[in-house]
Amino acid sequence: MQDVYDREPAPGQRCGLPARSETGTGAVTSPPSSARLTAGGMNWGGGAFDPDSDILVAPVSETPSWVKLVPNEELDPEVAGAPGSGLPMGPPGFIDGTNYGLQQGVLFSPFMTPCTEPPWGKLVAVDMAAGEILWEEPLGLIDKLSPIPIPLRWGTPFAGGPIATGGGVVFIGATADERFRAYDTLTGELLWEFDGPTAANATPMTYMADGKQFVVVATGGHTWVYPFKKGDSVVAYSLPD
Repeated sequence: MQDVYDREPAPGQRCGLPARSETGTGAVTSPPSSARLTAGGMNWGGGAFDPDSDILVAPVSETPSWVKLVPNEELDPEVAGAPGSGLPMGPPGFIDGTNYGLQQGVLFSPFMTPCTEPPWGKLVAVDMAAGEILWEEPLGLIDKLSPIPIPLRWGTPFAGGPIATGGGVVFIGATADERFRAYDTLTGELLWEFDGPTAANATPMTYMADGKQFVVVATGGHTWVYPFKKGDSVVAYSLPD
């Protein structure tokens, strides 16, 4: 059993939470009373595979999150039964059919930044033939999340995945910064970055119409990845005529 802490951002201040990471063997005989770290690596949205180059491209989270079970007797019944309870960053919510509620959150420092080195979100390409990482790039700017809107490319939380086109381009929204992006599949070069009406926390799709290719993505924000500006747009992108 090992306490989970990161670096000390200032003298006397530790970056941590009342959590422990535990490993063990055998059957689980009772729910854990301490929090467990979750949500790193590939997550919702998955990856996109380019069969011509044998490259898989996927967003990867470097933001440590935690999950904890809370006995029902410790919960406020009105709050725990409300919509949204039990979701990340929200209050604990009941788990139907059990004696426990679920609480989730992000492992923050005293300065309300994740307890890991940036980038907190990355786009990573894997050469599937060689079994090696081909390139990785920070995914997202923090200007929409920071009290001071400085557009540092440190990566953000995300929800959604990429698509890979036959032209060697990867398209992805997903980030908590209201932007939609295109990357070169082979090199990871950022080819294009567009400000949308809100965050495109979804996986895009592509189609042809009248001989022209379009990329379309639902752009409406997200309940907890980007709740600051909800919307109901579906945005289509294409090359100019």
